[in-house]
Amino acid sequence: MGVLDCTKEDDEGRSRRIWIWPLLVLVLLVGILCLLPPQEPRFDGKPLSLWLEAFYAPSRPLDFAKANEAVRHIGSNALPWLVTMVQTKDTPLKTKLISLLSKQSLVRLRLTPAETLHIRAAHAFRALGPQARPAVPRLAALLKDPDVSPTAAYCLGLIDIESVPWLTAASKDPDSRIRAGIARAATAFDDRGKTAMVPVLLPLLEDPDADVRSAAAWYLASNKKEPAIVVPLLIERLNDTNDTVRVNAISGLGEFGRESASALPHLKQGMADPDWSIRIACTNAFSRIERELASR
Repeated sequence: MGVLDCTKEDDEGRSRRIWIWPLLVLVLLVGILCLLPPQEPRFDGKPLSLWLEAFYAPSRPLDFAKANEAVRHIGSNALPWLVTMVQTKDTPLKTKLISLLSKQSLVRLRLTPAETLHIRAAHAFRALGPQARPAVPRLAALLKDPDVSPTAAYCLGLIDIESVPWLTAASKDPDSRIRAGIARAATAFDDRGKTAMVPVLLPLLEDPDADVRSAAAWYLASNKKEPAIVVPLLIERLNDTNDTVRVNAISGLGEFGRESASALPHLKQGMADPDWSIRIACTNAFSRIERELASR
């Protein structure tokens, strides 16, 4: 009886071992599949990255319409790839390799600069628009990185007006590069979004950093929204301590055209400024405003 019991136990042990090995192999295969990178989404037989090259590839014929169609067809499946492109940075080694490869024709190795990837991603986000809303939290997290924040902010603007609260918070960041990037992102919005960005940019006109003030003046004028509020503040910037800020404020007044009529006396005074760049900017803005007033 004891011998039979032992034989039975041995058989059960072998049976368990027979089942354990296939199970371990299955678990191993699942683990490997999980570690593999996801397959790049495709449209019309071509991967997303190939379609995106049409957005910024000087050596290739551009077909924006077809690329836009491909991106919209791929839809939200493209978002993980696009966010990865936005957060791409060039290491010093990669920058050196790109420079070396561009000077020879023997080695066929393609390294795409981060700036090119950022531009392609921005075009794709423009094509997707509100369809890219699921990517907003991840792009908003990138606003804290000064190296990629300008691109992330611009892409958020391309999605829709719901991105404004994220940009508002980032406009108060201690890093001036991030604040300047928020100002530049204002032009990415549609008309409603550009109007909503005015209260975000106005405080930046008095930012302690000249680059931020300059960007705020320029992009407030480029958007041409809320002239009754913006024009008086641009006139105040004519007395800024930084000449670049002054030039951008003057040019901005010219952008508003007849809406800047109240600035004419200030611009006329600036036409006698010791700085030639201020004189030229004032002359051009003054002439533009007068022409628009005369055409009424």
